[in-house]
Amino acid sequence: MMPAEKGANLRDLQAAEQFLARLLGGDGLNGKRYLELGAGAFSLAAQRLGAKNVVNLDPRPDTIAHSMALWSRFKKPAHWQILTGSILDAGFAAQAGTFDVVFTWGALNHTKALWEAIQHTGHRVSPGGRLIIAIDNKTRGLGGASMWRAVKRLHHAAPPQIRQLLEGCLTWSGSLAKTQRVTGACGAPPPSFSSREETRRCLSGTAFQAVSGDQFQRFMADRLPHFQPLLRAPACGPGLHLFVFRNSGPAAQPETNAASRRRE
Repeated sequence: MMPAEKGANLRDLQAAEQFLARLLGGDGLNGKRYLELGAGAFSLAAQRLGAKNVVNLDPRPDTIAHSMALWSRFKKPAHWQILTGSILDAGFAAQAGTFDVVFTWGALNHTKALWEAIQHTGHRVSPGGRLIIAIDNKTRGLGGASMWRAVKRLHHAAPPQIRQLLEGCLTWSGSLAKTQRVTGACGAPPPSFSSREETRRCLSGTAFQAVSGDQFQRFMADRLPHFQPLLRAPACGPGLHLFVFRNSGPAAQPETNAASRRRE
């Protein structure tokens, strides 16, 4: 077993590799640039799939710490960069350049400016590149965004003993799902509640914005019309919608934060 795999669950890593490979098809990641907005959980898989440059970008200290832990386990490769910052800071994000594959799994919903974050994320996709984006789906009932918002608020307001009980239950359910190789309707790996640390990180932050899949697609057609939809998978994971787009137009011209907000 490779050193990187001693600290990471090999089954989860293989599932992440298969998931990315399935979404990208024949294009793959070999020799390409990869950007992940969020915890970097799939960046380790991108490394193994041959990406020549991997970048993680997130403003949250706990998320950055998680990415740094993965980076350290993978012998601290020089071509894997971890940046502390927000996609909403258009100037900062532009310094990283554009990428052949941009991946984000539920992270944009926590920016408190979802539409602006989506637009700036699109600006990081190279012409001909892929945008893989999972967003919280505006649904009710078991597994929907309303339920997870309530769970997050309960965790935030509860006394320490109740928090620990809730974290333990979710960690156990996540481990059970992975043991049984349960996936979402789109074939994605199950939610990342495989350790108490990951569960606590996922429950942090009670403010997030959920939208319907149709609402999201209308926004993409209006603001990023060159992005051609390749895949839409409803009910993916805990109240998520998964989309894959191809940037069939020229390089996007990033706009200032103020200009983007005025159009909202």
